[in-house]
Amino acid sequence: MRLIGKLVATLLVLILLGSTVFLTMMHTRFATPMTVRLFNTVSPYQLEAEQVVYDIEEPWRLSLNQLRLQPRAADTPSEPQTPFTANQLTLWLSPSSLLAGHWHFDTILLDGLNLSADSASLPVPAELSSQRLALSNLTWHSADITLSEGEIQLDNWHFRASDPRPFWQQFTGNFQIAARTLRWQQFPVEKLLLDGNYTAPALTLYGFSFDWQHAGVNGQLELDTRVKALQLHQLTVSDLQLQQGDELAALQTWLHHWTQAGGTTTLGRLDMLDISLELPSLALNHASLSLENWHWPQSAYQQPEAWLSFSAESGSWQALTFTDPLLELAFTPAQVTIKGASVNALEGYGRAAGILTPESLQLDSLVLKGLKVFLPPHWQQTARTAFAHWPTIRIDSLDIGYSQLVDTAPASPWHLTGLNLKGQDLLLRRDNQPGLWQGSLTAGAGAASFNTISLTGPYLAMESEQGQWQLSEATLPFADGLLNAKGTIDLNTAGRPWSLQWQGDSLPAALLAQWLQLPLPVKGKLDTQGQLKGLAANRLSLAHSLDGNLTASLREGTLSQPAAQLWQHWQQTGQPIVTEPTVLSAAPAQAITTTETAADKPAVATITTNTTPAKAPAASVTITPLAITSDRGRITVAPMSLHSGPLQAGLEGKWDMADPAAQQLEWQASYPCRQPDSENRSASTGSRQQLVQRWQGDQHTVLLSPCEGNNI
Repeated sequence: MRLIGKLVATLLVLILLGSTVFLTMMHTRFATPMTVRLFNTVSPYQLEAEQVVYDIEEPWRLSLNQLRLQPRAADTPSEPQTPFTANQLTLWLSPSSLLAGHWHFDTILLDGLNLSADSASLPVPAELSSQRLALSNLTWHSADITLSEGEIQLDNWHFRASDPRPFWQQFTGNFQIAARTLRWQQFPVEKLLLDGNYTAPALTLYGFSFDWQHAGVNGQLELDTRVKALQLHQLTVSDLQLQQGDELAALQTWLHHWTQAGGTTTLGRLDMLDISLELPSLALNHASLSLENWHWPQSAYQQPEAWLSFSAESGSWQALTFTDPLLELAFTPAQVTIKGASVNALEGYGRAAGILTPESLQLDSLVLKGLKVFLPPHWQQTARTAFAHWPTIRIDSLDIGYSQLVDTAPASPWHLTGLNLKGQDLLLRRDNQPGLWQGSLTAGAGAASFNTISLTGPYLAMESEQGQWQLSEATLPFADGLLNAKGTIDLNTAGRPWSLQWQGDSLPAALLAQWLQLPLPVKGKLDTQGQLKGLAANRLSLAHSLDGNLTASLREGTLSQPAAQLWQHWQQTGQPIVTEPTVLSAAPAQAITTTETAADKPAVATITTNTTPAKAPAASVTITPLAITSDRGRITVAPMSLHSGPLQAGLEGKWDMADPAAQQLEWQASYPCRQPDSENRSASTGSRQQLVQRWQGDQHTVLLSPCEGNNI
C-alpha cells in the first residue's frame, strides 16, 4: 500500500509539473505551434492559426487568431471541402464539460465568418455543444437571405451532425441577432435587431426593429410553427415612403402563400405613422393608420372585435384628389360600424356614420356639401355595381347641399347647379330592388339643364309608406312656363304599376325635339297635358303595358329657321333638326327672301348673294295640336300639319315598344320650285317639290322629288 501511495503521489506530481510546464509554455511564443500540433495530433482536422492567446488569469479561456480549419485530405479524398476560416475563435471551457461525454463549452465565439448556403456546414465533431454560441462580423449568402456585418448569439447550442437542420438552428433558448443589412427574398432591410426565444415549436420575438424603405419598423411577435400561427402583438411603422408597388405585391404574395399553407395571423396592434405612398392608382401624403386585434385571413365581417382609424394630410385615388380624410371603424362579427368618416374632395366635403353588414348598408347620417361632380362615362353601371353588394340600403338622415352635378354624355347632357336634397328615414333598396320603399325626400336646384333645355329652381317632393311611392309634387319652372306633375308607383306589387299625370303651360317648344325626340323644327310656347300608366318591373313589362296620352298645342309659334333654309337643311340626308339657323358652308352668306307672285300662288324664293351675313326674320307657323296615344305599348302619333309661308308639312308615326325595329315616323313636306326668273313654266304653274323624311328602326332616309318630276 505504501508503494501504491508513492506511485500515485508521483503521478500527481508529474501531472502538476506537466500542467505547470504546459501553462508556462502557453504564455510564450511556443503556445501557437504547440497548440496547433496537439490539435492536429488528436483530431481528424488540419488546423492553421497565426496566434494562440492564453492567460492564466482566465484559465478556462483560449483564443486562436486568423485560423484555418479543414478535414484532412486523406479523410475526404473524393470530397474536397472549402476551408473554414475565421478572424478569431475564442473558447470558454467549462469544468462540467469533462463529464459531458462530448465536446462541451461554456461559450464559443467566432469572429469574421463568411458563409454561404454551400459552405454552411462546420468542420466540427459529430456532437458539440455550448451554453452560448456567438458569431461576430458574420457574412451570409443564400438564395433567400443575404446578411452582412451580422452579430448572432444563441443559447444552449447543441450541434449534432445527424440533425438535418443547419447548425444555426440547432439551439433552444434565447437568441439575439443584429445586422447592418439583411435581404430576405425581396425585402431589403437595414439596422436589424432581433431579441427572442426559440423553444420548438414556438418562436418568440421580445422585440425586433429594422429600417425598410426609409421607415423605422419595430414590434413583438410569436410564431407557433406546428400550427402555423403568427401573432403580432405590436407592429409600428413610421416614416414609410413607397413609390412602387413591388414591395406590397411581394408582401401580398407571401401572405397568400402563408394562407394557402394553412397559416393564420393575429395582429394585436398596428401603428403606421407619417406614411407616404405614390402608387399607380393611390397616393397618400403624411398618412397615419392604427389597427387593433385583426385576424387574417378572416374577412372584415368575421373579426371578433377589431378597430381601425385612419387619417392623412392629402392624397388621390385614381383621378380623385382629396384632403384631410378621417375614418374610424369598429369590427364585430357580421358588422362593421362606421364611427365617423369624413373627407374634403371635389371642392366640398362629405361625412357619414352608420353600420355595414353583409346584407345591408345602414347610414345614420350622410352629409355632402359643396361638391362639384363631373360624372364619368358609364357612371350608372358603376353605381349599380357598387351598391349591388348590399340587398338593403337605409339612410336615416340625408343632407346634400350647394352641390353641382354634370353629365357631359353627348346623347343627353345635363347638369344641376345648387343641388339640395333632404331625406329622412329612407329605405332605398330592399331585397336587391332599388326604389323609395320608405321615407320622405325633397330635391331642389338653383338651376338645371336637360339636353339643352334650361330650368330655374326645379323642385321635387316625394314620400313612401311601406312601398307605396308617391311623387307628391314636381315643379319644373322654365324661362316663361311651368310644368307640374304627380305620380305613384306600387313597389310591393310584382309588376310595379305606376302612373304619372302632368300639366304644362308656356313650355319651350324645343323640348319636343330635345326630350321626346320628335323632329319638330319650331319655336314658341307649348301648352301640354297628359297621363301615363304602366308596369315598371322591367323593360319588357313596360313595353307591353304603357297606356296613356299626351296632347300639346303651340302658341306664338315660329320656325326654328327660315323656311327656305329649313328646306335646304331637310334635303341633306341624315342631318339632325337644328333649333337655331346654321351656316351650311364657308361661302358668302345668302339672304333668303320669299315673295307672293299672286294671292293664290305659292311663294317663289329669290336668292341673292351678299358679302355680309343677313339674318332673316322668323317665319310664323301654324301647327295643328300634337296628340300621342299609347295602347299597351303601341304608340301612335296622330297626323298633324305644319304651315309656314311656302312650306307645308305633315307628321305622323307609330311604333311598338315591344318591337323597336317596327318604329316608323314620317315627315311629308312640300316647297315651291325655285327658279331664277319668272318666265319658268314650273313657277307659273305653281309646281312644288316633294320631300319625305322617314325614321324607321335605326335608319333615317330622305326622299326628294325634283321640280321636273314628282316621283318619290
